[in-house]
Amino acid sequence: MRHAASFHFEKGCFKSKSVRLEKIISKWHVPSGRIYLFFRKLRDLVKMLTVTIRGLIQSEESGVPSVILTSSDDVLLISIGVAEAASIQMALEGKKLPRPMTHDLIENLLSGLHATLRSVTIYKIQNSTFYAYLSVEQRNDQDDVIQELRIDARPSDGIAIAVRVGCPVYVAEDVMKQAGLRADFFFGQLDLNQKVEEENNIFFIEDFDLDMFDDEDDDDEDDDEGGFR
Repeated sequence: MRHAASFHFEKGCFKSKSVRLEKIISKWHVPSGRIYLFFRKLRDLVKMLTVTIRGLIQSEESGVPSVILTSSDDVLLISIGVAEAASIQMALEGKKLPRPMTHDLIENLLSGLHATLRSVTIYKIQNSTFYAYLSVEQRNDQDDVIQELRIDARPSDGIAIAVRVGCPVYVAEDVMKQAGLRADFFFGQLDLNQKVEEENNIFFIEDFDLDMFDDEDDDDEDDDEGGFR
């Protein structure tokens, strides 16, 4: 079932901020490489939430699209560019253009290099901008792992690739606490109830002209921001 959706939220609906482990660690003095590695391992212990990509909605006021990520009783909205939104929507709908778009090209490159995107992690929000990284594993012809890479990325690009390859998307629990919405509030604003949310319906933006993105360059490189516009 498809749902066309738009939204408007008040500032008070966002959850209160909490102290981030990453912020604390960044202030500590690291005297040696060994302790630095220890702190990096400590950062990796920050709890991550597995989220479901529920589709896209578009702001009534600004027309800015946002991707919907859900986890249990929480919803995270990330405002993204139109081109990235179209790319995500096409992948969710299983549509293919005659020539590969950027995220299709990245998928092909990973395959050609015997590399696998294991996960996409949205690990922090700073100044209303979300930060993410790709966890990539590369193997040789004997199927042995030869390197593991953590690659900086915008969440929108990471999600667009994740939908194509079918890898999990994680959000740091603290990010969800800072920028998340209550699911009952969010779906109530869309005139939907919790029962519909649990059926994992995907939301699409109906007025997207997806063909316009074929062989077009997008010069708008905005960062992915919180869905407060």
